[in-house]
Amino acid sequence: MVMEKEKILVIDDEESIQKSLSLVLKEEGYDVVTSGTGGGGLEMLEQGRYDAVILDYKLPDTDGVNVAKIIRDRDPKIAIIFITAYSSIETALTVMKLGAFDFLEKPLKRDDILSALKRSLLTKKFLEKGKEALDRPNILVVDDEHVVRLGLEESLRSAGYSCKSCSSGYEAIRKVEDELFNIIIVDLKLEDMDGTEVVRKIREHFPEMMAIIITGVP
Repeated sequence: MVMEKEKILVIDDEESIQKSLSLVLKEEGYDVVTSGTGGGGLEMLEQGRYDAVILDYKLPDTDGVNVAKIIRDRDPKIAIIFITAYSSIETALTVMKLGAFDFLEKPLKRDDILSALKRSLLTKKFLEKGKEALDRPNILVVDDEHVVRLGLEESLRSAGYSCKSCSSGYEAIRKVEDELFNIIIVDLKLEDMDGTEVVRKIREHFPEMMAIIITGVP
């Protein structure tokens, strides 16, 4: 079965940004469409389904805020990532209130845009799954003790849960960027960082993720 490519709409009046983002995202396997105006982008949204919109804050025919409001009215769950050369705390707060999933400052860095897009698409999937995600959550177990980690993973799978595991905090952070997890079960004391630090770092991008911290230390 061939997986359908996730479709991304880039709305930015700078042709160089359209081309560079299109190239980078296509290399990562995304289906990419670009527009130089807010009106043109909205027309494209009317013609087809998109998983995410990368949206410039300043556009020649309107501003990104107006475009985002219209997008939100049409599809509350679509992932919106704002990009801007005019970064400020006020701007960031404005776009986050609109439900933007992320906010990046120009000039854009390849790793930053890819990471933001991955996080945004995973959050979108979480919102779409809704009750299904709560009934049968995907669980990540993080423990540096091999026996404990595999024992927990086996017990959870036997109970009917979907489950993955890893042995370090940094590996856990990488995993949640690539796969949708609803719950993380993490040891308080790991070799590379405390479990509380792992949870804090993950919740910076996935605040809705449930966390359970376990410990063998009294």
